[in-house]
Parts: sequence; structure tokens; C-alpha cells
Amino acid sequence: MALALPSVLRAEDFCGDIAYLIEQSRAGFAGISSGVEKGGMTLLDASECAVSTSSIPKSYSCTWAFDFRAGATYETYEEIRARLDGCIGEASTTRDDRGVNHPDFYAARHYLLKQTDISVSIKDKGELRKTFVFLRVRAADPG
Repeated sequence: MALALPSVLRAEDFCGDIAYLIEQSRAGFAGISSGVEKGGMTLLDASECAVSTSSIPKSYSCTWAFDFRAGATYETYEEIRARLDGCIGEASTTRDDRGVNHPDFYAARHYLLKQTDISVSIKDKGELRKTFVFLRVRAADPG
């Protein structure tokens, strides 16, 4: 049974919304338009959410932008991690990723499911004086 398409993902049904995004990842996000003005989906008051058609496989990602190293950035990252742990943690293999090739701060958690990869990451962009949280849902690479 397909879940109804919400125009704005709701915090109170985060797990249902993640389940919908997992389902959509396996269908190339055909049921989701990018951009709120096109009836797209926005997750948890993100600054921006969109379907990337330039990547193979396609992916759905959301961005939250904050002032450089603002406390709310880390709180948002930890909240999304905790919610994902509660929704799909037991059904997925998780790994943390901390390695980067530049001095700005970066951390990520990846949730690997049978046909879908989900990641949440936090990145400092010193030159922009911003810190970002990213959530990405994509179909697993074939093979």
C-alpha cells in the first residue's frame, strides 16, 4: 500500500515520512516534485529539499543552513540521527564517517538498507561562515 504524499513532511510522523522516502527511492522519486512551489516535499522545516536528477541513482536531499557553528546545528544533527535510529536503526547497518580532506568540521552517519542508503551529515563551511546539516535518501547502487 502506497503512503499518501504529504506536501510538508510532519515531525509527528517522521518514521512514516522516512518510509515513504525509502519507497520513493526505489521508484526513482517519481512521486515527488522538487521545490515547494512545485508541490515538493520539505522535511522538518529544512531550508531546502529537492530531488537530484543529476546523480545516478537519483536522490532526495534536504539542507538546513545555520550560522557558523551555531548550537542549533548540532542539536538538529543529533535530533535527526536519533529519529533515524528510532525509525530504521534496527533494520539497517549503520556506520559513522568522520574523515575529510579539509580542516572544516564534518561528521556523518550512514544507514544502509537492502535497497536504499540514507545519510545525515553536518559540515562546516568556513569560507561561507555557515554550518549545514544534510539528509540524503538514495537508492542503493545496483549490483
